[in-house]
Amino acid sequence: MTPENSMDDERDLDNTAGDQEIQYETSLRPNSFEEYVGQSKIKKNLSIFMEAARMRQETLDHALFYGPPGLGKTTLASIISSEMGRSLNSNLELLRTARICCLERELMPRI
Repeated sequence: MTPENSMDDERDLDNTAGDQEIQYETSLRPNSFEEYVGQSKIKKNLSIFMEAARMRQETLDHALFYGPPGLGKTTLASIISSEMGRSLNSNLELLRTARICCLERELMPRI
């Protein structure tokens, strides 16, 4: 590695997204269920849950999406928060803490 390339290599390894990158990615995501392609059964169920919450004048109960990357979990969560008029509460910090706790538990000596 040459000194000229070292800066580029460090940037490539940095997995934190900048503001510009986040804005670009956000602009690519659909903003409503009408724009969201696929997952018709999930969209129908979520629409029913959301309408019921609106009728009760409550927020939607917790929703947990799981699966491998690229299935649209974050996009669905963004659509729900947008259509419910609420902000998205992504508990990434909570997940990081949970992972750290799991790692600590694995590293603790067994008694």
